[in-house]
Amino acid sequence: MYRKRRLNLFKNFILAIAGLFIIFSCENEKINKTTTINQHEVTQKIAEKVALNVFRFKNNELAKSAQITKSIENVTTYKMSTTSDVNAFYVFNYNEGGFSIVSADDRVSPVLAYCDEGAFSTNINEIPEPVQSWMEEEKEISQTVKIENSIQTPEIKLDWDSALNKLPPPKDPNWCTDNFYQKGPLLTTTWDQGSTYNNLTPMVCPNSSGGRAPTGCIATAMAQIMKYWHKPNSYNWINMPNSYGTVDTQSLMRDIGNGWINYGCNGSSQQSNNISGRFNNFGYNASFTDNYSASLITQQLSWNRPVIVTGGRKKDGISWNMYTEGHAWVCDGYQQIDIRYMDENNNCQGWGYLYLHMNWGWGGYCNGWYNAHNFNPSTYTFNFKRKIVYNITP
Repeated sequence: MYRKRRLNLFKNFILAIAGLFIIFSCENEKINKTTTINQHEVTQKIAEKVALNVFRFKNNELAKSAQITKSIENVTTYKMSTTSDVNAFYVFNYNEGGFSIVSADDRVSPVLAYCDEGAFSTNINEIPEPVQSWMEEEKEISQTVKIENSIQTPEIKLDWDSALNKLPPPKDPNWCTDNFYQKGPLLTTTWDQGSTYNNLTPMVCPNSSGGRAPTGCIATAMAQIMKYWHKPNSYNWINMPNSYGTVDTQSLMRDIGNGWINYGCNGSSQQSNNISGRFNNFGYNASFTDNYSASLITQQLSWNRPVIVTGGRKKDGISWNMYTEGHAWVCDGYQQIDIRYMDENNNCQGWGYLYLHMNWGWGGYCNGWYNAHNFNPSTYTFNFKRKIVYNITP
């Protein structure tokens, strides 16, 4: 009996030791995995360096001619979600005007968006809905690379190296110069949906200032493109300023929406696939596709044709493709940036990045250059169904 008890005690001791080994091994695996994930984290200090370099990094004509230098006014950190403590990106506002949005993960392109004027609100409730949709999409991209424990590709590494360490080209014939091409912005207007633009919309909102419904994002987007073309001839385009509404601007907004827009106090709406037909009513040609394509957009812009992009904030429904909180805005420019370096054979190699200029239809607020990302959308599960109205010509 005594020997059997000692044997049982010895077996229990061995099992306990084995259990500890398993626990420690699992904990060690967890620590190693955490380390792998955290090594790609971009701190605020590093992101700030990118933000201070962003205009030199982008190498645009404005920066080269004006020698732009910026100082940070404030920074806002956005988490993956309201319940997460993982950073998604940082938004920097500059004392001299302008903003930049920098990724908090070095497996994603460093500069997600930027503009050399204006500001990006530190209050999420003041940010236009389509911009919030874009922010959610950026969070999902970052979340995907974390979940899949993706590696940092050589191209993305080069992008970060350039963003952090970019220097003016030395007097060296072997220096590989970055290529930069910009088209647009084509629009000069920064029109809005509210005050001075909605003076002729229905009086259906007794609790809002003026009592009138907003013009709607679709009407504002269409109106801005019509202003760009100055067609139809029946409108007094000269009396439609770029930054505030007159009675002629209000008449255009009203005519676009009359009998077509569903006016409401929280937003005025219409189906995106009906936009091309509405353009036809005003003597325009227009096409519609639900296959979002950055190459289609850049082709249109190279032909001096602004396009309308639409998208939903979230998916609604179980087995059908219904997207709620939809929005429409104008894309009126693009930047193609090729970061270049010299390989071991003294040949210039590089990687290209595309930024699209978005006019959100919120009075110029948050207008700027947004990273289009060179990825295959089919590899991600975004809930933001984007569509394009293109070939818009009078």
